[in-house]
Amino acid sequence: MNILKKILKTNFLEKKARENFKIDQDLILLNIISSIVAVFGLKINSVYILIGSMLISPFFDPIISSMVFFVSKNYKDYFKSLKTLLVLLLTSVLTSLIFWFLLNSFSQLENFNYLLPNISLFDTFIVAVLMGVVGTLLWIWPDASSAGVGISIAISLVPPIVNFTAGIVTNQYSVALEHLLILALNILGIFMGAFIVLKIYFNGEHKEKI
Repeated sequence: MNILKKILKTNFLEKKARENFKIDQDLILLNIISSIVAVFGLKINSVYILIGSMLISPFFDPIISSMVFFVSKNYKDYFKSLKTLLVLLLTSVLTSLIFWFLLNSFSQLENFNYLLPNISLFDTFIVAVLMGVVGTLLWIWPDASSAGVGISIAISLVPPIVNFTAGIVTNQYSVALEHLLILALNILGIFMGAFIVLKIYFNGEHKEKI
């Protein structure tokens, strides 16, 4: 592969990645609001509200950014983007935990029916890989950026987080652990899907798009 082309690709993607993984007040606020909306969506069993929480979730960009730096071997920024992802995950967990405890303290969960997950872990992982692939393609293609919101619904990590924290508050620890596993598989799958696409992008010969 032409060295100049590879350098241009690396510079383009790293520049875009740096614009998307930095921690700021807006990112944290968006994450907190997304978690709160998801808590209420699960509490009243509203799919529409849950989808709304996914639409504003900011998790995807730090994941893609970290894989860009990993594939380009820029490990300094790779760990910075992982730090951003970790901060977002912890913020979401703490926010949802606080609100579940508040709702429980005000006896708002007396009639709360926690639906047991009936999800194949294998299917969860495969879908996460596919969504990581599609999400990364949309992230790379400038003309397809408007479709990123739609794909964020499928790859959002907020629902498993609020399900995990709900299980803790309602003392259903086996359910909580299962959702924690689902969360881990989603993250791993998205990372793997992003890695595959970026590897092809960095090492392949492409006239226009991947």
